Amino acid sequence: MLRCLILVVGLTSGICAWGQEFPQDVLHAFRDGLALETPQWDENLARSSQARAVELAQTGVLSHEDGQGRGPGLQLIGQGFSPGEYGEVLGAGADPVKVWQAWVASPSHKAILADPFWTAWGYGSAPMGNTFVYVIRFSGQ
Repeated sequence: MLRCLILVVGLTSGICAWGQEFPQDVLHAFRDGLALETPQWDENLARSSQARAVELAQTGVLSHEDGQGRGPGLQLIGQGFSPGEYGEVLGAGADPVKVWQAWVASPSHKAILADPFWTAWGYGSAPMGNTFVYVIRFSGQ
């Protein structure tokens, strides 16, 4: 099963707050507040998320499907990941704090971020004009 959602907020000029770095403590604090363990940081998921963010920024289209029509799970398997369950949230905006706030305010995005099944996660971002694309990928293998 694949869980994924896209959110675009405030595509205005001006980069602030996190820049390209997603503070891992944001996810930790969010999940701690829900009495959930935080998945382990996974460098391979982070590299995959970063590459996906760059690809999305270059195309200017936020979509869970790549140019070959593959969703995140098949993309990850194509990159050498084992078959399993994967989740993804995408977002774009000039202020990553607002993107995060919009994710947790959205029941469907929050459900992915708060899923207790996840055992690993990675994050990537890439500039797209005056904004950034943000990708968080989870696995529950």
